[in-house]
Amino acid sequence: MRPVNRAILEDARLAEEFGRGSATSMFRKDKPTYYAIGDIHGHASALKDILKLIKQDIERRTKENPAFNPEIVFMGDYVDRGPHTQEVLAIIEQELENQEHDGIKRTVIKGNHDFIYQRFLTARNPSDIFVMAANLLNNGGLCTFAELDIFFESKPELKETKKCFTVREIEQELVVDMGQVLDVQEKMQKIIPAGQIALLDKMVSTYETEDFYFCHAGVDNNKKLDEQNELTLLGINQQDLTREFKRSAGHPDKIVVTGHTIVKGVEFEQTNNGIGGRVSTDTGAYQSGLLSCAILHDRKMVGTLVAKTGSAKFEQSFLPTPECKYPKNSPTNLSQPLDVVGQQV
Repeated sequence: MRPVNRAILEDARLAEEFGRGSATSMFRKDKPTYYAIGDIHGHASALKDILKLIKQDIERRTKENPAFNPEIVFMGDYVDRGPHTQEVLAIIEQELENQEHDGIKRTVIKGNHDFIYQRFLTARNPSDIFVMAANLLNNGGLCTFAELDIFFESKPELKETKKCFTVREIEQELVVDMGQVLDVQEKMQKIIPAGQIALLDKMVSTYETEDFYFCHAGVDNNKKLDEQNELTLLGINQQDLTREFKRSAGHPDKIVVTGHTIVKGVEFEQTNNGIGGRVSTDTGAYQSGLLSCAILHDRKMVGTLVAKTGSAKFEQSFLPTPECKYPKNSPTNLSQPLDVVGQQV
């Protein structure tokens, strides 16, 4: 399936609006243009396609305007709910290395799924490891482990003890105990390359520029941007605040760019003061089959790019096996509209 490039159509609209030249020539030389990629969730093929579109768009605009200054921002949630988490992380790791060769700055925002994944890999306290494992498995992590040939055996005989948890919504009851969790962490630590751990460490909770404020989940509009709670920015706590942010026009001080909460298509809103606003980039790749990118410049959204995953829709009820690690019999229905509600963790 071919990715969709809406940036050229947007260029034509901007050129008509300004009434002269190409839209690329209207870009201010003193301000970067940001390509903000929404939640990827293990869909490597769509990530490859969206990066290809971004680089084609950058090449085209740079030919028209050699002073064009692009940056790429990954908006978080690279792991879970998709078939190829490890490949996604490897691609992003390579993108950071490419900065030295092409001069295009990359910023990697950390999402709540990435935060929990990292904590699971690095935690030392058994109780912390147990809690992080429960969070992962209850929110799409089974396919992340299955990709590495790690599967869980249900232990219903331990169900009444405090040393186990039942994974939610699984069709076949899956009771996981502390022993399994600790064994899996040990296996993961042996399998995961050092470069991936370094990448997780390089991820940031925010990236602030003159016009934009990038974070994964959203902000508290009643607080200044430099007073935000980091766990809220990541989407770890205060989910009601991030859902409220999605329903608002954004923060009054800057345009806040987020992922995390699923929207039908990339959304751009501005506050009444003309300074602040909101951009929502997560079009639910694991549900809708669409990975989106917002193109942002000088407090405006000047275009969008869209790539298709080509994968089946993720189902929390799916239990991976060695024979089938990711759903295959429930292809994503791209013709159906998304039910736009705040997604859980």
